[in-house]
Amino acid sequence: MRVLIYSSDAATRREIRQGLRADTDCLEVGTQAVLLAHIEAAVFEVAILDGESTPAGGIGLAKQLRDEFSTLPWLIVLTGRPGDGWLARWSGADAVLSRPIDPFALAAAVSAARDSPPPIPLMGDGNRSGSSHCDRHVLTLEEA
Repeated sequence: MRVLIYSSDAATRREIRQGLRADTDCLEVGTQAVLLAHIEAAVFEVAILDGESTPAGGIGLAKQLRDEFSTLPWLIVLTGRPGDGWLARWSGADAVLSRPIDPFALAAAVSAARDSPPPIPLMGDGNRSGSSHCDRHVLTLEEA
């Protein structure tokens, strides 16, 4: 499993990486430009986006990715507060976790991606083909 970890904070990237299985192939990135380049290369099954990153937060980036890319990895958004989960779901996250990072919930979210078929390619307008963007199930911390 190849996982792309995005956060402007190196300590957050390290904390996320430490919560993943030892056999997970991770790449950590700290800027929006580098994240977008790796998403465009389409070599990752999962992208974990820190919603508290600055200047580009993971929630806004998830929305941008859903709007601009035709093929995406599973998107897991890490929020600063459980109350921000609705916004992360609106942005197009496939899974939402909140701080503090629970390594068991993180492992469950990545396992869900591992056990799921590849994400459905998006249509040009950002909606998933054949269904409404809002109809898909989003894994939340309570389900993990």
